[in-house]
Amino acid sequence: MWAVTQSEIDSKYRFASSVDGSTWLIKGELPSGFPVSDFTALSFQAHNGKAKAIVIGGKNAAGNSLKSNWNTENGTYWLDFSAENKTLDTLAIGSSVIAYDNKLLMFGKSTNSYNFFMESVDEGLSWKKPDVKKNSLPTSLGSRNYQTALVDASNRIFILGGMNNTAIFSDVWTGKLNRKSFKLQ
Repeated sequence: MWAVTQSEIDSKYRFASSVDGSTWLIKGELPSGFPVSDFTALSFQAHNGKAKAIVIGGKNAAGNSLKSNWNTENGTYWLDFSAENKTLDTLAIGSSVIAYDNKLLMFGKSTNSYNFFMESVDEGLSWKKPDVKKNSLPTSLGSRNYQTALVDASNRIFILGGMNNTAIFSDVWTGKLNRKSFKLQ
């Protein structure tokens, strides 16, 4: 496990890691421009079989919204993919990201108040809006942030709750690619 922490002594932000959630090891200061709150994070297995983590968007220590896309394979050395690739145009604060069908899928509402559903086929390097003929979300689902998204053992996607400017939601949405129900022979 890893976390973003703030020192009570010098107020600097640092990475921390733990194997049991009880004892934490401080790893070092955050890179310049790394988010400290409201970011979207996911740990997943990359195509090469290695563990990978991604941290997207969020706010910096001054409270400014970021369009960053940080990636790591070891939790210590981080690269900001958005420095070279500007495909994350307007990020949703409090969005959710999952690994599904060899892609990363991000859900939420953008800062410009339109539905936010994007996919990455290259493990977070670049992002695009999916083909709406194949992938779409109900309008009410796309107009919220701070929802929880997850994938269960039978390959169903669940999107739970969330909130927008006027309401807190407790509903649960689910979906699945039909081909995920069949074994290839």
